Amino acid sequence: IKLGERFSDFENSTGFSLDLQTLNSLAENRAAVAVYDIGKLDFVYVSPMNKELFCITMFAQNSSKFAEYTLEDGTSCYQIEFKVDRERQNQKLIFANMKGRFVLATSEKLFLRTITAIKGKQRLYDEASFRQLSKRITPNLVTIWVNQEKLNTDYYFKRYWLMSNVEDLQNIRAG
Repeated sequence: IKLGERFSDFENSTGFSLDLQTLNSLAENRAAVAVYDIGKLDFVYVSPMNKELFCITMFAQNSSKFAEYTLEDGTSCYQIEFKVDRERQNQKLIFANMKGRFVLATSEKLFLRTITAIKGKQRLYDEASFRQLSKRITPNLVTIWVNQEKLNTDYYFKRYWLMSNVEDLQNIRAG
């Protein structure tokens, strides 16, 4: 329900439809989605996308509604800030097309971290728990990696997603 409300907030601010079907159409059959904050619904979406395809997306066609800025390497980024969660908090929507990938994020910090990863300077594989887990599993149609240690200390996870027995999860590092 909250994700649907957030998509509605995005649509009202950008003036174009932004939902799971829209994101799916950008995916070219491959994409990654990371949800970083359950309470704020901060996420990053990355999919392969060449410049020609990017130019016909609703993001590129509506880029004038976003503030444009340029990264040190010359990559153009677009950002809009608006009220969400019944106007109780601010959120950003940031996107860029770089190195054959479309990146969409709701946080500047997460956006820049993703750009750093694309440039090869930081990788999920560098996380010890992910590296250990990836030795035991083979990715399939959908593969979800959960950093349980971080979730165990998250306010929203403990109070809204998991109603009791957080202590039972303390010995789990990732899944």
